[in-house]
Amino acid sequence: MPPLKKLKEAFARVIRIDASSATVLLTEAPAPKVRDRKTGEIAKDAMSGEALMTVVAKGSGCGGHA
Repeated sequence: MPPLKKLKEAFARVIRIDASSATVLLTEAPAPKVRDRKTGEIAKDAMSGEALMTVVAKGSGCGGHA
């Protein structure tokens, strides 16, 4: 068998994947969590004092709205 034909046969295999239960998750960049919208105060961790961050997730299967 010519080498080119062997190469074509090697790459002609089909691998079937069931994607019916696949989940897609998209997130926005983290943003500081606002404690008080009127004053713009940022929420802080009670123990460390570090600013808390909010991540918004959107997608199929995550409870968000795509």
